[in-house]
Amino acid sequence: MNFRITFWDMLVGLPAGILIFMGTVLFSTLFSINTQIPMFAPYVILIIVTLIVGLLAGLTRLSQGPATAFCAGCVAAGTLGYLWLAAHPGDEFNPLVIDPLGMLTVLILCPVGGWLGAKLRKAL
Repeated sequence: MNFRITFWDMLVGLPAGILIFMGTVLFSTLFSINTQIPMFAPYVILIIVTLIVGLLAGLTRLSQGPATAFCAGCVAAGTLGYLWLAAHPGDEFNPLVIDPLGMLTVLILCPVGGWLGAKLRKAL
């Protein structure tokens, strides 16, 4: 397997990483409008969105899919890490998503999704 990160992987990974964060926020907000969702639900949403974005990176970038998905995971992990560090003691946020666990989840699962997407297209 060829895992070289190129400029184009970073360029495509930037909006994909932001898509992971925005998708998690969007679906967590949509599901919690009418009902009280459990504490772990946004974490499950993060896992699903991360795998879908990684899968799409693998489907569209073929053999470079895992590298692009890794770049997307780095951007999403950086965003979550920044929010974790910038949070004040009185701020309300989900500690399962915006903390090192959420960052590690994104860094691991996004390239897995990219690998699965590339395998589906038989590029790897």
